[in-house]
Amino acid sequence: MAAPKKDKRPMEVSPAGIVEYAWLNKPQPPHPKNPEGEAKYSVTLAMNVNDPKVKVWGAAVKALRPNSKNYPFHIDKETGNLLVKFSSVYKPRIVDAKRNDVPEGRYPSRGSTVKVAYVANEYDGFGGGVNLYLQGIQVIELVEFERKPLPFGDEEGYVQEAGGTEAPPADGRAPDGEPPPEPAQDDLPF
Repeated sequence: MAAPKKDKRPMEVSPAGIVEYAWLNKPQPPHPKNPEGEAKYSVTLAMNVNDPKVKVWGAAVKALRPNSKNYPFHIDKETGNLLVKFSSVYKPRIVDAKRNDVPEGRYPSRGSTVKVAYVANEYDGFGGGVNLYLQGIQVIELVEFERKPLPFGDEEGYVQEAGGTEAPPADGRAPDGEPPPEPAQDDLPF
């Protein structure tokens, strides 16, 4: 006789939060201590723990697995905000405030205000707990990652050619030539 099927939990929506960390354009590699783990897409939101909506939502998540110590959130000691992590091995759908798909290549980054569609999952291993499977993100205020210009000036040396090939160094060494020797510790200027 087959084991009874577990009732599938419904997809739910989090309160709005500010993106603290995001791996949305590609999955985050597994932690080095767990190299067999799966790469996951994830987003961590900061929420005002004193907001009544956040309190009700957090209590509902905790009620799924009372008396556990393993929840997908904790209080940030520096800010006092509730940090909540959502993750999945599947790439989440990202929509704007009116539920239109956000074009590929545009992702909310730190500082964006979003809501997250998720499925809560209760588990028994490691003392039991709850995790939140990331399904989608609704962007309310978009802050895109912007690569800022660096304050360097031009120098003689390595030059990356168009198409990914390397130009030979100005000193005539081959691109894969021997690196300069490491300075001895007593040669350091400090």
